[in-house]
Amino acid sequence: MKAARERILELVDPALVTLGRVVRHKDPDTALRAARDILDRAGYGAPTKVEHSGAVSILDVLDD
Repeated sequence: MKAARERILELVDPALVTLGRVVRHKDPDTALRAARDILDRAGYGAPTKVEHSGAVSILDVLDD
């Protein structure tokens, strides 16, 4: 398991170089997908779920 992790870690820098090239690519769709993937993996992606306490204010009801 340790050897596999080390091999994966060795591929991080080349993968980042490749992603950088893709982001700078002239095809906007490809660049956008790569940029979104990078941002998602860095923790800046769109939220995947919304949490709600379930509480409703009387003002929320009256505004409708």
